[in-house]
Amino acid sequence: MGYWDTSTLVKLYAKEPDSALFEVQALSGPAGSVTSRIALYEARATFQRKEAEGTIQPGAAQRLYNELLRDVAAGEVRLVELGAGLERE
Repeated sequence: MGYWDTSTLVKLYAKEPDSALFEVQALSGPAGSVTSRIALYEARATFQRKEAEGTIQPGAAQRLYNELLRDVAAGEVRLVELGAGLERE
């Protein structure tokens, strides 16, 4: 299981210059990615910022966020809840 923080998770959805490297890691690692629930909100804000800056097309922020939500629903991206146990781990 690989934990993906928001900045790396976003690279799988909104293409950046180094996205290919992260795609290879995602495909070669254990099935599925793990991230915290807060990454959903951070990713959405990042997609919206990228759209406002013009680095992704108009309407892409919502499309990318929906894609992330579909991957969560399909179990391809697993969410872990933040808490003291996770923090210790």
